[in-house]
Amino acid sequence: MFTISQSSFLQALGWAVLNSLWQMALLWVIYQSVTAVFRVNKSSQKGNLATLLLFSGSAWFAFTFFSILIDRPVSTTGYTSFVTIQGNSAVNDWLIYDVTNCIHCLPCFTSFCPFSILSETTGLFRLYVITD
Repeated sequence: MFTISQSSFLQALGWAVLNSLWQMALLWVIYQSVTAVFRVNKSSQKGNLATLLLFSGSAWFAFTFFSILIDRPVSTTGYTSFVTIQGNSAVNDWLIYDVTNCIHCLPCFTSFCPFSILSETTGLFRLYVITD
């Protein structure tokens, strides 16, 4: 029986969102490093660098999403093959159970993301109106 958690689109979206967390964190570290090492003091340069890295992060997210969407099958049994430990069936059963539950939670996580993006956008708009 096909459930919503087996949807290739939702699974790709969920994994892409989870991957975007570390991807954007890496880009933030790059931003902090570049501004500290090169002593960037002008706000226009900082803004241009931040904009470049945000667009890079968005493109990285899109690339991750489409690569996962194209490469992943619909079945959930293939995702647990990377968590086998030789000779320890109790650990294997626990890891397979944990990864399977994580896969089933991805649609819930992806349905929460638009609300958090809307909340952040509203907060940024309020800051823009206050400073303008």
